[in-house]
Amino acid sequence: MQQVAAGDPADQELRQRLVDGDETALARVYDLYFPLVYRLAVRVTGDWAAAEDVVQEVFAHLWQRPEAFDPGRGPADLAGDADPPHGGGLDTA
Repeated sequence: MQQVAAGDPADQELRQRLVDGDETALARVYDLYFPLVYRLAVRVTGDWAAAEDVVQEVFAHLWQRPEAFDPGRGPADLAGDADPPHGGGLDTA
């Protein structure tokens, strides 16, 4: 799995492509961040199946509101703004 640094120009480009409705950009973001978002979801929910639902919600939310994604915050930005089925985002702070 290749990961780009938060705030990297490649992340900024991905964000712009998402805003432009580029489905391949969503696939790329999913490939880059799925493992991190999933691990966080498992840790927060304590349930693997619930974590899968959360991850699905996170990436659906990203597709619906790509302009809200701040690549400078990295993967935490993806998880923190979702509305997973178990209430609230995944922000742990």
